[in-house]
Amino acid sequence: MARTIADKIKDANRAGKDAEFTVNGVTYQFNPEGLLDYVNAEATGITPGAAVADATDGTDVVTQFNALLASLRAAGFIEESE
Repeated sequence: MARTIADKIKDANRAGKDAEFTVNGVTYQFNPEGLLDYVNAEATGITPGAAVADATDGTDVVTQFNALLASLRAAGFIEESE
């Protein structure tokens, strides 16, 4: 039976250590600092989407929402709609 991350965390806690996880050959500790290191390392390849202005009234909401969706698609965060 495969060991889950929860099992690894319990074992590490019992041993007085932080659990570790490996992504793309890099090992991180499963604690706030290690998770932040992981997020920062993975975020380096993210290209921000185009800025979208805040909606100013009820009729502007749909226009700005569609602009936000277009920006997210262009940045690769969501797929094109069908």
